Amino acid sequence: MGNIKHLITVAFVLTAVSGLSAGDWYGFRGLEKEGRGDSAAAPLNWSSSQNVAWKTIIPGRGHSSPIVSGNAVYLTTTYESSSFYQSIWDYTFFALTSLFAITGISLSMLSLTVRQGRIEKAWQLARFFLFIQLLVGVTIVVFFGRHLLNLDGDAIRSWLASIMVVLSCLTISSLFVPLRSRQHLVAGSLSLLLAVLAFITIKDQEALFAFGSLKDLFITAAIISPLVIGLALLVAYLYSRKRQSAMAQMQRDAGSNCPSIWHFIITGCMGFVAALAPFAFLLYRAADYQLPDSYILDYRVRPVISWWCVGFYAVLVVITVAGCYCKSVRNSTTVRFPLRHVFLVVALFLGAAFFIRMNFFEKRRQFIRAVVCLDRDSGEIQWSCEGLVGQAGGRGRTVTHASSTPVTDGERIYCYFGEDGLICVSPKGELLWKKTEPLFQSKFGLGTSPVVKDNVLIIISDVRESENFPSSLTAFDCESGKRIWKKERKSHKVDAAYSTPLVKSLNGRQVVIVHGWYDIKGYDFKTGQELWSYPMTHEGRHLVASLVSDFERLYIIGTKQIRALDLSKLGTGSDPLLWSKLIVGEKSSTPVMVDGLMFLVTETGMAFCLEAKTGEILWKKRLKGRYYSSVIMIGNQVLFTNEYGQTTIVAVSRKFRQLAENTLDESVYASFAPLGNQLFVRTTKYLYCIQEDKQ
Repeated sequence: MGNIKHLITVAFVLTAVSGLSAGDWYGFRGLEKEGRGDSAAAPLNWSSSQNVAWKTIIPGRGHSSPIVSGNAVYLTTTYESSSFYQSIWDYTFFALTSLFAITGISLSMLSLTVRQGRIEKAWQLARFFLFIQLLVGVTIVVFFGRHLLNLDGDAIRSWLASIMVVLSCLTISSLFVPLRSRQHLVAGSLSLLLAVLAFITIKDQEALFAFGSLKDLFITAAIISPLVIGLALLVAYLYSRKRQSAMAQMQRDAGSNCPSIWHFIITGCMGFVAALAPFAFLLYRAADYQLPDSYILDYRVRPVISWWCVGFYAVLVVITVAGCYCKSVRNSTTVRFPLRHVFLVVALFLGAAFFIRMNFFEKRRQFIRAVVCLDRDSGEIQWSCEGLVGQAGGRGRTVTHASSTPVTDGERIYCYFGEDGLICVSPKGELLWKKTEPLFQSKFGLGTSPVVKDNVLIIISDVRESENFPSSLTAFDCESGKRIWKKERKSHKVDAAYSTPLVKSLNGRQVVIVHGWYDIKGYDFKTGQELWSYPMTHEGRHLVASLVSDFERLYIIGTKQIRALDLSKLGTGSDPLLWSKLIVGEKSSTPVMVDGLMFLVTETGMAFCLEAKTGEILWKKRLKGRYYSSVIMIGNQVLFTNEYGQTTIVAVSRKFRQLAENTLDESVYASFAPLGNQLFVRTTKYLYCIQEDKQ
């Protein structure tokens, strides 16, 4: 009886899959194909130049996986509607930073030429070292911060960076003036104002004074630091008004003196250490994320403006240093030009402009959400349909505004952009309909993808309790875009969910299965009625990996455990749990099932092969890098692709057997689309078609 039941299930699944063309890849992981390719002719070895049939630059930014229907390849992207004002900001910051460096270096070097005792000279050198550290920090954040620190991708990080830049500018502007100078009064007052602005513009009020994590400590320190420094400057100013500073008197009475060569050796070493420290910290973080140094140097060390501007800035710095030295050699260090006042004004303008841009201007930037169609044979872009316009918002390096994989039924293409809405496009690039209601909201952006079946489009929106609208599961009519039904769900306490629902036939009924924070639920595909619920609290912070299944079991990918449920027992009242296996680690990559085996990988690169029936770990292997792209199978090959574009290919086997290791020269977050003898791979810049070269 069990064999007959199994054969019926297999027959039904094969019938459902046969409705899809063998040459199509209709949605996330191929929908019913669940990450499994349909050919054994896929290439085994490739690189950015080997076995590449074509590669096409995709405008904008997006991590959505490509889908294929007929002779067309579709994917989503997002790009700024106009970059004119962005360029004005960039070159304004270049000019302000250059003037800031020139005046600051001149003022600091001239302060070293004053005759002083050993203690005073040591204090001057220490102050000069602090100046170089802050100057290098400001320069790196302004010129490289957007890519190095991912300021576009993290609202809190951009807020912290803006506080750091303003505070550095205020601190630097007060380093080389006497304590009794009114400049300290101005800097102290502005520092207190900065503390107020920091509190007003903070983007995570819950983390303030929470002390629950290192991030919370940084946020609290960002509020307290300008307060402490502002009070210190004001107290120093008020005290010095009563008692004249001995150092200031010495600077007025002393004559000029040519700085000796050892001054330049010491300060040069200080400058080298100051410039090297931020990059050393960055490479340390790269090692922490298991990323190669080459990845950071090639893809994260990119200026906001062109490299020639960075080179021109370096030349200006060298000329300024040489000019100050020559001036001191001629014993003419007296400067009639109001250098201190100019330096103060430039520092204040630079800090204020950066703060305004990061916390106010960035919110007003408009980005286009679009779908792009490419020819499958040549890679030529056929059309691009701009469907929605939205703001930038906070996104991480792993998530963009176009991270959701589009889906098609062969007649229309459906693209989901979370809080910006949903669009439907024809194969000719015509916008058929759009829904602009905010279906999803999360500070990390969108991760879930739409599902289509029988002319019905399914969208899941599981958000945090603090968001402005409840979680929901919604069904739309594919042809008209009209809402068929909507079912509210319990919102999450910690974070939104990013997994994609699964549509299965259970006991003669089509069921939408959703993995939530508290349980696994089944909803009637036609009406949205909740059919059953299996309690299973998610044991982690992020729920990303999607559900997978085979003919008999449903597999739940948790942060701490992998569980298998009996599909035939779901909704019957019997306990469906078959087995549970402890595998600790965040899992963004969705596994693949093939030949009774499950192949999965954690974010940190620990790959596993499990026996699907029992959960027994057949093998585990440490792979390089971090993994966000879903695991894909084609032929007898299983593909694990990490963040910096390296794909490890292993055999479909109960023993670990590596077949190849291939590397592209870019980051990969999207999942592969394997079709026939082709592999479609989306990197951060290109869409590749990888195909074996027969010549």
